[in-house]
Amino acid sequence: MAKTGSLKKIAELSGVSVSSVSQILNNRACDYSSEETRERVRKVAESLGYRKNFGYQLLHGQTTHTIAVVLSLPRIGEDENIREILMRLLTILDKKDFASYIVTCCGDEAANSARILELLSRGVEHFIFLGSPLGHKKIIATIRKSNSTFICLNTGGNMAREVVQNAVEARLAIYRYLLEKSGDDFKVVALPGDPAFRKALRLLFPDRDEEEVYNRYLIELNEVDTVRPDFRKYYYEYALKNSVRLYEENGRPRALAFSNDDFALGAANALAQAGYKIGHDILIAGFNNDIQVQRSLLPVTTIALDLENAVNKLVDEMSGTEPCRLQIPQFLVIREPDEAGGIRTRPVAI
Repeated sequence: MAKTGSLKKIAELSGVSVSSVSQILNNRACDYSSEETRERVRKVAESLGYRKNFGYQLLHGQTTHTIAVVLSLPRIGEDENIREILMRLLTILDKKDFASYIVTCCGDEAANSARILELLSRGVEHFIFLGSPLGHKKIIATIRKSNSTFICLNTGGNMAREVVQNAVEARLAIYRYLLEKSGDDFKVVALPGDPAFRKALRLLFPDRDEEEVYNRYLIELNEVDTVRPDFRKYYYEYALKNSVRLYEENGRPRALAFSNDDFALGAANALAQAGYKIGHDILIAGFNNDIQVQRSLLPVTTIALDLENAVNKLVDEMSGTEPCRLQIPQFLVIREPDEAGGIRTRPVAI
């Protein structure tokens, strides 16, 4: 609740009663104002710097209608899909009249727990996690003890309530496409620490010996630093510098599948500069459908998420309490050269 004087000023400028202002700004069920009136009152309140007093609401057992969107690590904000999801979330939450916090966790478990406790003290009722923060078990226990709720995006099965991308399924779709197009002459360039590469290869060749499959198709870049804060720039530059060597040392395969679009685009540019025709001499695949790949003059096949579906699931489930694991629809976005010298794009549902 704001001070009575503040409500009175908002009422005067909006041309409505103080009680109507209170009902509108606190999202009361007894508010029967028109949408036009609600919008007018909110704009006036915003122009006056109106802020709810969550402490008052907590002391009186009232709901605060607040939510925290929590990034698991600072570097996750570099991901284009995460940035787009965050923007869409904030737009929807604003339309639903939620007060929203955006916070970022770090590599310190105690600091993360303290951050969540502070948000709970401010009256946060729902948490949307983008990634799984360090110390998530203790964090979730604390949230549940406070009778708040949570949902998490894409954490690989380590939180009870999740909206997830099936990365293994997506990589398998890429490998099947490259297998068909290359005549079994393709390589997977994998980063350390991600089991999806190996799992997808096992599913692609279920009747073959695992080690034989890995030796035949997998190039593991164990020297790559996967925890750098500037990882996108680093991946692109690493691929730009090393891809021609990797390609030629591994027998010039007809196709290469990379862990992400930054790697794929760096490799495509390096190979093109070396005289190889991308889409003809060699097929390149990435992962994430980044804007640079969409705008590239080189055809790079990739994986795209249905981001609208992901955001809607997060919003729909943020107040739930039962365990859930909801999958995000995804697409294999095939990009191939066309007869006119351009790029033909063909999304295929997975």
